[in-house]
Amino acid sequence: MAALRDRDRRLRRVVRWLTLIAMAAGFSSTLIYSSGAHLAIRYVNPELGAWWDAHQFAMMEVSATSLGLLIAIRCASRLIEEARIRRRAKVSSLVLSAIIAVPLSSEIASIARIGWDGGSASMRNFLQARAGYGAGNILDKIVIGSVYFLKSTALAVLIGLALYAVVSIISMSFEKDDSTIEPSETSIP
Repeated sequence: MAALRDRDRRLRRVVRWLTLIAMAAGFSSTLIYSSGAHLAIRYVNPELGAWWDAHQFAMMEVSATSLGLLIAIRCASRLIEEARIRRRAKVSSLVLSAIIAVPLSSEIASIARIGWDGGSASMRNFLQARAGYGAGNILDKIVIGSVYFLKSTALAVLIGLALYAVVSIISMSFEKDDSTIEPSETSIP
């Protein structure tokens, strides 16, 4: 019993650390991409800056998708009471999420691009009026990048919840139901 609790505790710790890593990678890549700070990286180390510039948007997409899937796993695992089913579903969902995160991120990013341009001009004008032209443009890009990251994460949460539901149903179907009645031997009259 104590060994199972230790395994559950370690699994929760792994999921927590993966969530924190996805958050840090996502927020930093979003902030650097939106603000144009990749130019500073290019000045310090041109090779790293060129690599970062080529991959920063993909890192933002994958980290948003990964963060959404991990949030879904963390939230959905609290809805299952039985520890064995919860553990199996959590591990299976983590493995499936790792497999589908990269291909899913481009699809989620395509969906997340829909619907932002309608009111962005008024927000840009407001930010430019308050902070000045240069700072207002940078703030506008940061807001747009942050909303894009949050929309991608929210879409991934929905997909992750569906994935966890399917995995937990499959895990439940393999569990032996204790309430089944064993056929008893009866004497034939």
